[in-house]
Amino acid sequence: MAGQTPDIQALERTGTGKGAARQARRDGLVPGVVYGGGSDPIAINLPYNALVKHLKAGRFLSTLFNLKMDGQEDVRVICRGVQRDVVKDLPTHVDFMRLRRTSRVSLFIPVEIEG
Repeated sequence: MAGQTPDIQALERTGTGKGAARQARRDGLVPGVVYGGGSDPIAINLPYNALVKHLKAGRFLSTLFNLKMDGQEDVRVICRGVQRDVVKDLPTHVDFMRLRRTSRVSLFIPVEIEG
């Protein structure tokens, strides 16, 4: 996967707030937001199964993603936070930050020492 930017699909969410987020979760989606990059924040929904697949693959918080939304151009994003259910440990909300080519970002990169 080195050298490739993985794609992640998202749908633009029309409503905001607790009611819209709960309805999205009932429909099998995870609510989120894309902010930064000099543009207005966009409320999004991500398919639950696709998000969990990326989370279980590891290094989710330090991976650059190509966010694809219908009717909009692709956006390079990085995850800035994942909120999880306290009991079930399932994702309930995701925050993404838009990046430009000139952006500087501080990342948490885990180091594993073997031997």
